Amino acid sequence: QPEEHIFGITTQKDNFEIIDSDSVLGIMKYHSEGDNVLFISNLQTDPSYKFRKLQIFRKYKGIGKALIDQIKSVKEGKTLVLKSSKSAKRFYKKQGFQHDEKKYNDLMFYK
Repeated sequence: QPEEHIFGITTQKDNFEIIDSDSVLGIMKYHSEGDNVLFISNLQTDPSYKFRKLQIFRKYKGIGKALIDQIKSVKEGKTLVLKSSKSAKRFYKKQGFQHDEKKYNDLMFYK
């Protein structure tokens, strides 16, 4: 079983030993698969902060992008792989992930 790692973004300003779940804006879980791949198993943002098209005004923007930027900064030459829903593929493509529908139905890659 690979060791999972978690990145998080929170509004919490202190006492990080105990995370206040009401202050979490987004999290990402990932693990290594072999020597050359980091697999992103989960990326979630607080839904109350993400629906611009519905004209829900939000205080914080770019949470998902910030999480992706963080893992890109530590990937050290490894390929990032994730399984994407149809609704999220556009977001990941904007972050530089590629998708080959003929070979992989829902996997996306970033090198």
